[in-house]
Amino acid sequence: MHGSTLGILGMGRIGQSIAKRGGHGFGMQVTYHSIGAAELAQMKPSATLVNIARDGIVDDAALVSTLRQGLVAAAGLDVFEGEPVVHPDLLALSNVVLTRHIASASIPTRRAMANLAADNLIGYLLHDTPLTPLNPQVLTA
Repeated sequence: MHGSTLGILGMGRIGQSIAKRGGHGFGMQVTYHSIGAAELAQMKPSATLVNIARDGIVDDAALVSTLRQGLVAAAGLDVFEGEPVVHPDLLALSNVVLTRHIASASIPTRRAMANLAADNLIGYLLHDTPLTPLNPQVLTA
């Protein structure tokens, strides 16, 4: 992996975390963008697209076409553009691995999620401010 290019689609909290790990931890060149047919066409034929975002930021039909043409080697997806429906052509491809978005389904992660929810509730009840508000703009309104 050292010296490879890590392409990230979307630079939210998760994208930034992955960029740090890839760039600093593995010495990878990090690039990012949102993705469609034009962006998929810029990938190397040896590339594997991995989508672990929270929503379907990959154009599934464009990805199917790209994979069939051999412009990208493979894809690993745990989110889909039209969830809960999976593009039927993705199911027919042998170079695609599909899973449900369950990366957080471990006891330590779920415990941390529950603790964060409790900390947010306590912060709100004691200080009128949750620890990690999803929409902080409403707190100042």
